[in-house]
Amino acid sequence: MVRLERITFDPAIMGGRACIRGMRVTVALLINLVANGMTSAEIMDAYPYLEREDIRQALQYAAWLAKEQVHRTSPFLSSCAGMRFLLDMGISPKIMIALRQGGHDAIHLLDQQLHKLPDPAMLEKARHENRILLTHDLDFAS
Repeated sequence: MVRLERITFDPAIMGGRACIRGMRVTVALLINLVANGMTSAEIMDAYPYLEREDIRQALQYAAWLAKEQVHRTSPFLSSCAGMRFLLDMGISPKIMIALRQGGHDAIHLLDQQLHKLPDPAMLEKARHENRILLTHDLDFAS
C-alpha cells in the first residue's frame, strides 16, 4: 500500500474517521467534492488550508469512503438573519462568508485556530456561545 502520511485518525476528532493532517476535514469530504466535479484547484480555492498532496492522498484512500455525501446549502438561511453559526473544518470558509453576507454571526474553526478540536470540545463551544454547529461529521461525537 502507498504511504499515506497525511491521512490521520483520532477517536476524538470526527468520530475517528480518516482526516487530513489531523484537521477536522475528512477524506470522505474531499472524495465527494471530486466526485461532484470540483477540480483540485477549485477545492484548494474553497479550502485554502488544503494542499494538492492532501487531495491526491485522499483519492488514494477512496475505497474506504463510500458513505458520506456532499449536501448543497439551502437559500432559506438568508431569510432568517441574525443566527449564530460555528462551522466545522469540512465546511468551506466560503459558506461562512455567505452566511455573514446574509446577516448571520458565523465563525469557522480555522479562524479560531481550533482546526484540531475534538468533537466534545467543539460541541461545548457551540453550546457555550449559543451557536448552531454546521458539520459534515455524520456520526459526530458518537
